[in-house]
Amino acid sequence: MTPEHKIKPLKRYETYTRDDIQRIFKPNEEPSKGGPWAMSGIAKPSRAKGDYVFMTSLESERYINSLKPDGVLTWDSQDRHDFTSPYIKDFIGHDHHKNNIHLFLCQNYEESYKKSIKQRFFYMGKLAYINHKPTKTNPVSFQWQILNFNPPKEVLAAIEPFPNHPDLNDNNLPPQSSTVQNILVLEDISPRPQGHTSQNSNTVNRAVKIDYDARNKANRIIGLQGEKLVLEYERDRLTKAGQPELAQKITHTSMLEGDGTGFDIHSYKENGDPLYIEVKTTKGGPHADIYITINEQAFSERESANYAMYRVYDFNPTLNTGKLYIRHGNISDHFGFTPLTFSGTLKSSKTPRSELNVSTAQAGLRP
Repeated sequence: MTPEHKIKPLKRYETYTRDDIQRIFKPNEEPSKGGPWAMSGIAKPSRAKGDYVFMTSLESERYINSLKPDGVLTWDSQDRHDFTSPYIKDFIGHDHHKNNIHLFLCQNYEESYKKSIKQRFFYMGKLAYINHKPTKTNPVSFQWQILNFNPPKEVLAAIEPFPNHPDLNDNNLPPQSSTVQNILVLEDISPRPQGHTSQNSNTVNRAVKIDYDARNKANRIIGLQGEKLVLEYERDRLTKAGQPELAQKITHTSMLEGDGTGFDIHSYKENGDPLYIEVKTTKGGPHADIYITINEQAFSERESANYAMYRVYDFNPTLNTGKLYIRHGNISDHFGFTPLTFSGTLKSSKTPRSELNVSTAQAGLRP
């Protein structure tokens, strides 16, 4: 192999030609003039069964490929693929913990192909399977999550256009002026399926060292981000309802008075009545466990007519995006709770064993 053909290290957001990509994944072969590595959008490395390389573009006259701000890629396979194709079976069964699908995105893929211009692809990272359309075939349509999606502005500019997501062109992830657009209100979340056990219900006899300070700090940061999103959501809701004066009166109570009030945001209903909102934010899904203090539970019971739980889930702290469902009234009517911690008080009816031991030892030392 000549010096100019050294294998280029694989690094996210660096650019690669098709020859570069083939040398990385098939190091013992010279780049081919034809075949999948030279012409196709799907190629197989010389590694584990189930590993693949995607080389594609977001601009296509034949395929529906698009990218969302959270790194969710909508991608069509080739026309010849249906649900009997071995590739499609592998893609549907893809487990990113066991196998790798590497994504390379090219600017104006088809135009450069027509003009015989050497295509350059950005390496975007690995993919995780989300879902596919069971009713669409030839091609089959998939959704993938680009893992650790955090492209720099220059890469987003080079891969344009994003016809379905123009806000990406200015590297607004999301635009700071449109915070409210990043929450999707979903009020039809069904209860957790019966037979499902939460993580906390299983006893695991294993010693694990937990940095509680770091975990609590991260939770506080995520919680505050969620509260700010809800704050903007409420202001937008009242403004659109023709109540801009009420929107201006909304207060971020937890920031002004601390966490002891039993709620986070003092908002208003459209008729002017108060609405006390407790915000719970998670990076997990809609059924992730919620942690409630006794003060929050008591307040929701006392002010049930004017109380609401806003659950922000699927929260992405990097993109500041999430989804939302709302439950009004006493939170005990909507959630089942399991006691996890208890407050203990020393009983005065019995003398602690340690004191008995100390007294006995002291008595033995007396002359």
